[in-house]
Amino acid sequence: MNTFSKALKYATTIFLFTILFGVLTNLITNKDLFEFEKHYPVIFIHFFATPFIAIYFYTKHTVDNPKKTLKTVIKSSLLIFTFTYLAIYVFLLLTRKEDFSLLNIVSFFNGILSVIIFVFSRLIYYLKTNRPVSEKDYTNVSLPINNVVLISLGVSLLYVFIVSILGNGFKLSFWLLYFFTTGLFTSFIMYVSILHIKKRSLNTYKRNGILLSVYIINTFLISILIPLYRILFQEGSASKIMQHLITAGPFYLMCTLSIHTYFIYLANKKEKEELKQVGITASLKYLQLKAQLSPHFLFNNISVLTALIEENQGKAVKFSENLSNVYRYFLEQEKQDLVSLKDELAFASEYLGLLKVRYEKALNIGNNAINNKEPYFILPMALQQVFENVIKHNEVSIENPINIEITINEDYLLITNNKNPKIGMENNLQTGIDNIMNRYAFFTDEKVIITENELNYTIELPLLKIED
Repeated sequence: MNTFSKALKYATTIFLFTILFGVLTNLITNKDLFEFEKHYPVIFIHFFATPFIAIYFYTKHTVDNPKKTLKTVIKSSLLIFTFTYLAIYVFLLLTRKEDFSLLNIVSFFNGILSVIIFVFSRLIYYLKTNRPVSEKDYTNVSLPINNVVLISLGVSLLYVFIVSILGNGFKLSFWLLYFFTTGLFTSFIMYVSILHIKKRSLNTYKRNGILLSVYIINTFLISILIPLYRILFQEGSASKIMQHLITAGPFYLMCTLSIHTYFIYLANKKEKEELKQVGITASLKYLQLKAQLSPHFLFNNISVLTALIEENQGKAVKFSENLSNVYRYFLEQEKQDLVSLKDELAFASEYLGLLKVRYEKALNIGNNAINNKEPYFILPMALQQVFENVIKHNEVSIENPINIEITINEDYLLITNNKNPKIGMENNLQTGIDNIMNRYAFFTDEKVIITENELNYTIELPLLKIED
């Protein structure tokens, strides 16, 4: 599903839920608290356009990076505020008889409200699309109580600022104390719930059940406690419950949502730190594996050159020249993690030329993969190690020549040779092949496949494709 479809689906869900909530509120209170016909464009701006913009321009990596998150939220909030402010101003000019100034409190309040809804939408979508928090996360991640208090205080100050815009009879000290106290209480409920989950081994369904219960309790039950108390013990009506739910419910939801999101942020941060450490360890191990190639390659070929000098100086000179060209390629590719199959096959031909200098007709090569057109990649020097393994474990002579065939089958490069095992080599460890297998494990889950029978030995190397 593309970004536009996701944003449209999410915004539509929020909009329909808002309409349903408004209808139920009007039915319960027997009052037209949500004047849909009169305020439909305003409701559409707040609960469809704003969530749509929030999700359409959502990028998850910025949520997990505090600096990028702050920068993105500020820029997006200014955009949302400006859009809503101007849209409400135009709406007022078209629907009201009196003239409205461009600088008016109604547009300002609606702009702030859109910013809050925007932040809500981002937080909820982050929770929805985030990876499931595992039991390991609850065990390893600690939630600092001082940060919980600071988050609660921050949300309270923001909400008091919103309430202060509503106008007459506002008492700053009262509302600040009221929202901070009740906000801290709801945040503490979420905090205690997370601690409860941390101390107990609970499955996913039980953990989600506890968190869902916290959201319901904080958003709905706590919102109706004060007006319910007034109905039972003082004067009041049922409509006061809905009015207080509409006024205070979003505040309690934001407190709960903020603590929950903060905990998930800490879990993701912890996981990234662990993965980074694993990556450093794996990288060092991979470099160690690659470091085995250079001395191993040079040592073996110097040994061959020494033997050729004693046998045939002409062959030794030609071998030395070929070795220089091959080793130059080796040094060039040593820093590369992957090379194109075309380059590796070209190198393989050069390396096989070295072997042909020594073994001549005792070694026969068939390369049917050289004309491949697919953009495959392979480990550098992998073929050299395979050929080296063939020579190491087999007698190579005119009487018993070794035939090597290179072919491609689907996404594998097959190297097959007939078997003429050296005496005493049957149980010898294949260090070169083990090195190839270990290096491949860093790039793909596909395995190096080895099959053999009494006559032939085949190794299949995975061919990789680099995605854009």
